[in-house]
Amino acid sequence: MCQLLKETWLDKLNEIQRKGLALCLDLPSQSSLEALEVLSGTLPIDLRREEMAIRELGKINSYSNNVPIKRKFEIWKEEENPEKFISPLGKMYQQTEDMKDTELVDINKIEPQYEYQGLVSVIRAPDYWRNIGSSKSRTTAQIEDGKQIISEQLKSQTPNTAVAFTDGSCLGNPGPCGHANIKGNDEADSLAKEAAKEAETLAVDDIVFTKQDVKKAARNSVTKKWQRRWENSNAGRHYFRFHPEVKNKVKKDFPSKRMYNTCNIINSLRTGYSKLNAYQFIINQHINSETCDHCKQKENVQHYLFECDLYSDARDKLFHQIYFITGQIPTDLDNLLTINLPNAESINQLLAEYIEETNRFSG
Repeated sequence: MCQLLKETWLDKLNEIQRKGLALCLDLPSQSSLEALEVLSGTLPIDLRREEMAIRELGKINSYSNNVPIKRKFEIWKEEENPEKFISPLGKMYQQTEDMKDTELVDINKIEPQYEYQGLVSVIRAPDYWRNIGSSKSRTTAQIEDGKQIISEQLKSQTPNTAVAFTDGSCLGNPGPCGHANIKGNDEADSLAKEAAKEAETLAVDDIVFTKQDVKKAARNSVTKKWQRRWENSNAGRHYFRFHPEVKNKVKKDFPSKRMYNTCNIINSLRTGYSKLNAYQFIINQHINSETCDHCKQKENVQHYLFECDLYSDARDKLFHQIYFITGQIPTDLDNLLTINLPNAESINQLLAEYIEETNRFSG
């Protein structure tokens, strides 16, 4: 997706995302996009686009200079004034610099993509490695082949290169290795341990990053931007009270359709976009009043969960059960609806029972 879309185009995509998320979450289509994205754990479109751009540029940077797009990128970086107006490539590079500042991952230090003759990526072990058998069933001929292969590999390395070989037979073995006390293996093991110690003391400039490092850093970088946006937004403030951290997830996998529907109602109470009269009076012209039909007070989430006399028996039961779980009686909405409470799953189950017992949302 192009990074430099016109704002009107991005607005149209955001509108599609808002309606799609509202449909999936069974919330009104008028719900704020910010709250829907946090509730569903869906990155905003522009941040998802940024994440993809960072990963793609990291991939390009791992290519050999023989690849045209990598060569073009290197030429672009060497120019003093590469562009008067920012291009998609310039935007991508700017975003990787943001990631470097926050996550300390530099795509300029990404490990090169392994290639054969500079053209074909190596995606499997070389043929000779598959022809030497396993340590438990290796023939005499395969042993001799293995010695020859190792000798050739060692001769091709520089004097300062530490090399260790294993066929994987010792991996995952908690006890002593079956090849212990063999001179060649002991030396290789010693060299490997020395190399590991050296790696721990490498300077930052010597660190090489993998594509997986870039992938993780890109997600962390855009998640931090999303968090700042969520904290500073004017929309979805009712939901922010119960879900302040975008990285926290709301459970979406339920064992039954009935439980799924009830949890959607709980989410609607968290967002404020519920079927209670206080909200419906705003969006539904057929609702004549924002007050409760029973006690004529404003019917909002606070009223439904804490105040309405019609549900006093169900409420007493709910609070009594929560007291035995948490050791305290709920005093405000935070004690009931915050998603990362220590006993959130149990409280949600009790809330679901309260909702079914009150029968307020059955129509």
